Amino acid sequence: MDGQILEIAYKIRLFQNLFFVGMIYFSIMFFSRRKWSFSAIAFLVGVLWLVYVPSISLIIGNLGMDSIDETKRFDNKEALFWISTIIHSVRPFPNTFLYFTGYVALSAVTAYLLNLILKKAAFAKWRYFIQTMLSAVLIVCSLVVVFRDSVLLFARNSNEQGISKKNFENQIPAVCRSDKNIDVIVFIGESLSVFDMGVYGYPRNTTPYLSRMAQGSRNILVFHNVFSTHTHTSLSLLEALSFPVERSENYLPIIQRKRVSLVDVLRKGGVRTRLISNQGMIGTWSEASAIIFKNADTRVSIDSHAVGNTEQLPEKPWGHIFFMKHLADDHNSNNSAQPVVTFLHSYAGHGPYLEGIPEEFRTPVDNYFSVNTSKKISESGIDVREQIEGYDSALRYVDFTVSRIIDFIDKQKKPTILVLFSDHGESVYTGRGHDSARFIHEMARIPFIIYFNDAAIKKYPDLYQRYRTLSETREIATLAQLSSVIADISGIRFKKSDTLQYLSPLIGEPCVHSPIIVREVKSGLTYIDLNKTKPAIPPNLKYHITDATDPATAEFVRTRGQNIPPDKRDDRSTTSLERQRRNELIYGE
Repeated sequence: MDGQILEIAYKIRLFQNLFFVGMIYFSIMFFSRRKWSFSAIAFLVGVLWLVYVPSISLIIGNLGMDSIDETKRFDNKEALFWISTIIHSVRPFPNTFLYFTGYVALSAVTAYLLNLILKKAAFAKWRYFIQTMLSAVLIVCSLVVVFRDSVLLFARNSNEQGISKKNFENQIPAVCRSDKNIDVIVFIGESLSVFDMGVYGYPRNTTPYLSRMAQGSRNILVFHNVFSTHTHTSLSLLEALSFPVERSENYLPIIQRKRVSLVDVLRKGGVRTRLISNQGMIGTWSEASAIIFKNADTRVSIDSHAVGNTEQLPEKPWGHIFFMKHLADDHNSNNSAQPVVTFLHSYAGHGPYLEGIPEEFRTPVDNYFSVNTSKKISESGIDVREQIEGYDSALRYVDFTVSRIIDFIDKQKKPTILVLFSDHGESVYTGRGHDSARFIHEMARIPFIIYFNDAAIKKYPDLYQRYRTLSETREIATLAQLSSVIADISGIRFKKSDTLQYLSPLIGEPCVHSPIIVREVKSGLTYIDLNKTKPAIPPNLKYHITDATDPATAEFVRTRGQNIPPDKRDDRSTTSLERQRRNELIYGE
């Protein structure tokens, strides 16, 4: 990040640092009028701006349509949590002393010359007024330079949801009715990253149940190297739970693409669909629920009393209680002759982490950080221990919730399959949360697990064996392939003429991947590439498009299929726990 700050600082800092010059003018003016307190405050504000504005400008400059859309639907606690992640990314400008000295000298000299000019008789009467106005103009110009593009993006973002709904109103493809009588439970985790999951090699036992199952049960299939398509819930699920109509649109943000809802395809194939959401129907994923699930047979959500995920406990029930109640109720009333796909959307895992889990889970998972005192935790040296402890505790609670769901599935005589994934990951060790404007590898590295009960293995052994084989390939995959997986497991078959157009390869099958984290920013479009050989970009795009793949993800893609020894790895000399774990994800768990 320091390299980016330097590059930006040296190129365009002059205009944005007019704020500092304006504040120094104010400070000198207050000082000459013996208003010591005001003079000191103006000087301090100017110094803080000069020191921190390069990193603040970098953060603001990376904001896109997706980031701005998130500001429309949140509660106060989520907002405060996001601000806390921003604070971790605000760093002082390197070489501050020389930088500071130069601007102080510039400000002092120009202020002195200005004062000499204004002392002339023609201007003496208006001297303080002119100084005040000039200082204000400099400050306003600087603020415009920093915030203008974000304000313009916010204005353009105002009709985004309407565009999304329109793009999902397309003809449903011709499908054959399901040839299987399988119930599928789709568990959608919130902000779950394999970075912190014990079942994926994390050194803390954050997933005791899943880890134990993965070591000794044939029923559970753990897939590796799966990525979300975005780091924001709505945008990720809009793509994960739908089919493309025009594959040439894959380099556009998901809200600009023509899509068909997975729910509509399932229902056309004779499969009932249910949504049981612990997130609320008007929360941060309201776009996805309103668009994807508008035609679901059943939609159940916690009561929503205000904008965003603002349900306060105990109004918002704990996930395991809420899910098990509705699963039991639906099981008792369900016609077992018809296949059903039930979507469970969890909230545990979202920041603030401890507030989404019961009291008994709000203790540290272990004493890992007390034992590992020889290594710093974060690569940047920031103190994120409290956030890590809270997040890891939330993962342990999610593991408990999943164990209850699997217990329910095991008791079913009907073939039942669990598909578990997360909408996106979380970068808790960097303190960035899942902010796409500050993307890093683990924000998109998510779990993908399939569980077959014994009845499903017995009745559909070929299906079970196919997915067991796919789970062992460790091919790179994305949630853009999820709808094909759920359709396949549910027995939905597209007519041959439509198969290539709508269906993606199954997760675990080799393929050319569509870009992920496609964002509209002030300079055009950016995306993350997961292909060793860069695919051709459609020539008719009206946007300037930039490959924004972060170094960790680029190294992950570059080294797939290679056994890179430790002494040949990037940053091999690091002593931080963060880098050590990220290297494990990059070079293989």
